[in-house]
Amino acid sequence: MKHDSTLDEPPAAQWPSQGVRTVVSLLLFVHLFALAIAMTSRATTVETEFGPAGSELLSRMRDVPFLMRYLQFLELDESYNNAWTQGGPLDSDHAIEVVLEFKDPRADQLTIRIPADRLWPPLREERYRSLALTAAALVGNSQRENILPQAIAEKLVGEHGATGGTIRIRRHFPQSPQEAASLDDAVADPNSDRYYETVYEARILVNDGDVSLLKSESPGTAAPAATGGATVPLPPGEATP
Repeated sequence: MKHDSTLDEPPAAQWPSQGVRTVVSLLLFVHLFALAIAMTSRATTVETEFGPAGSELLSRMRDVPFLMRYLQFLELDESYNNAWTQGGPLDSDHAIEVVLEFKDPRADQLTIRIPADRLWPPLREERYRSLALTAAALVGNSQRENILPQAIAEKLVGEHGATGGTIRIRRHFPQSPQEAASLDDAVADPNSDRYYETVYEARILVNDGDVSLLKSESPGTAAPAATGGATVPLPPGEATP
């Protein structure tokens, strides 16, 4: 009996059709393009009154719906704003504090801090720090300073069913070596109120489900912050300690 050698040969590889390969190539191009946008948008090019904050390129790309949704899915839609410090107010840490109130007067107020302490994974905390920094950089711009606080208030009110509250942007000034070594606990404690300043404050108003903000012209908790015996300069228009 004659042996047929063709039976021992593996079947020939079947490549996807031309249409499938075209779609895969297109998706790969979109993916690489999105990664390129995310990488190049790391530069802080948007100039504010107190220095650069955010990415102009990334801001413009927000007008492209599909691309921004894809970047958000990959968590690449925010710049981290890594830059050399210049000793200005925006070089300090910032946080957003939201105090929610409820219809039941017996219910306790709910305080939410962004970023929350010991947030995991650390990348989430860095993203929230970037959010707080961007919000602080826009304070003083009458056309844009309410955009982020408004969006945050709407989301938290909707999530928790609050009937009002207060939203603040707080700046945390660093200590000097002399202050850190002080024998006075209030001075040595880096989380003491003396090192915090409220740069933005607004009442959260809820009317038939619609959320609006009423900004306070004089933030209620502008604490003195001194570094090395010198008062840290405040941006124009803010309440002095």
